[in-house]
Order: sequence, then structure tokens, then C-alpha cells
Amino acid sequence: MDWSRAKDILIVAFLSLNLFLGFRLWTEMSRYPAATSQVLPEEIAATLDNLAAAGVEVAVPIPRDTPPLPLLQVQVSSLNPQKMAQYFLGTLEDVHTVRTPGPQGELLFVRYGEELSVYPNGIFTYRYLYPRSHSQSPASTYSTEQEVQHWAEKFIADQRELGQELRLKEIREISQEEAFLVRMEQVYRDRPLVGSAGVEALVSEAGVEFLWQRPLEPIGPAGEEKAIIPATEALLRLAAAREENKGGEIVTVAEITLGYYNKLYDAREWEAVPVWALRTDQDQWYYINAFTGEQEL
Repeated sequence: MDWSRAKDILIVAFLSLNLFLGFRLWTEMSRYPAATSQVLPEEIAATLDNLAAAGVEVAVPIPRDTPPLPLLQVQVSSLNPQKMAQYFLGTLEDVHTVRTPGPQGELLFVRYGEELSVYPNGIFTYRYLYPRSHSQSPASTYSTEQEVQHWAEKFIADQRELGQELRLKEIREISQEEAFLVRMEQVYRDRPLVGSAGVEALVSEAGVEFLWQRPLEPIGPAGEEKAIIPATEALLRLAAAREENKGGEIVTVAEITLGYYNKLYDAREWEAVPVWALRTDQDQWYYINAFTGEQEL
């Protein structure tokens, strides 16, 4: 065998492979060049056509911006449970405190029909277990969206004093409950924390019937900023995932948000990845990793 010729062939093959891989990398990176911070209108139009063919409708504007983002270091809030109980219950007078057994047991603050639960993973839940009598109803009523909005604005202001930066996201009337669903986002530098984060409350004319909150503490960026996929790519990934699962019915995307994804980790601190959070009109959420395009579970 001519070893010199064989060596030359291997070198040429190796260089060709490197050129091929380099070209593939360049073409992938050129899809989202650093100088381009917005998706073009014609790309959005083409995406909508492809989504429609896959049975996905979009009822909201598709964001065009694709800002580079870092990971975000986040930890469970160190809010004092007694302080939160005093906020939700008004006073700790006549409040009974119970701690359920086990490492995942919650701390309960109970007074008559009111109950505040504090969980080790940072979640607070408040609920009123029985219909309020006239004497127990708050001085202000919440029978209109405007009145509920005033309540939400005051709640946000109160939470700011506790170190929580919240933003009102949605007020939706739930006619069968004769109440309003209120959603608030926790934000970091105007970017929301999504997934298991924020506040959801059910507010009726009599007051707050149920409230879920997971206060988190954003510490700061973890590492350098990286390029992200555009919202159009995230929507196409959603359509592809539906096809793999053989979803035949038409799905409508009702909300598109770029934020930092948090779930119920078995940890006090973690790195939250940027995601495109997609909500359907059936209130089903999909979280698409903005770095990799993979669906977060």
C-alpha cells in the first residue's frame, strides 16, 4: 500500500469534512445573524402559513424582537412566613399555626374560614373555605373588572414593599364561578419569570377566594448573553411537537411571552433558562427553550 498517498487522501478527507461542518455551522448561525434583531414581516407571514397547515392558529401578534439573553440565577424567596400570614390575614390574632409532618410538609396558618399554606418549595396559597357572611365581606366589593384591577394594583404595590416586583398580566371573567381570574407576573429587568412563578388569584364580589403565589428572588445573570431563536421558530417547534403526538384538533395560541423558565426544582437555587412561553386558548402552556428550541417539561 502507498502509505504516503493514503495519508494524503486522509488529510484531504479530513479537511473536506471540516469545511463541510464549518459550512453547516455558518448556515445555521446565518439564520439569526447578530446584526438582525427582528424577524422580517415576510418570515412571519410564511410562518403563519406553515402553522395553519399544521393546525395551529395564532390569535396574537408574533413578537419580532430576538434579544440575546443570559441564564438567570434564581433562588427561592426568603420571605418570612409570619410576615406573609400577617399580610394575608390582616393580623395574627386568633390564628392557629400547624406544621404537617414530613420534609415536604407545609406550615398552615388557620383562622376561622381563612387558611394560608406555606410550602418548602416557596409556594404560598391563601383560600377562604366558606362563603363569607355580610359582616366578613371586605369594605370594597369586586363585582366589576375595574374594581378587581384596583385590588390588583394595590396588591402589586404592597408586594413591592416586600421585595417582589410584579406586573399585572391578565384579568379574565370566569362566569361559572361568578369571579375574576387575576394573573400577575414576577419580573426581572422587565422580563417575566414564567412556569412555576408569579401570582394567580380568584377574586369574587366577596373578596379573594383563592390565591397562589411563588415568590422568587432573581440574583442576576449567570454567564454571558447568547443568541436566541425567534418566536417564529418556537411556534414551528410547537407545531412539530403536535404532529409527533398526532394532535388532530386545531389549537389556537393565545399568548406568546419571552421569559425565564422556573419549575418546582428540588433545590433552593437554580439557573433559569430563557424560553418562549406559549399559552393556548385552552390554557395549556408550552415552554420552548430559547437557546436550543427544545420543549421544556
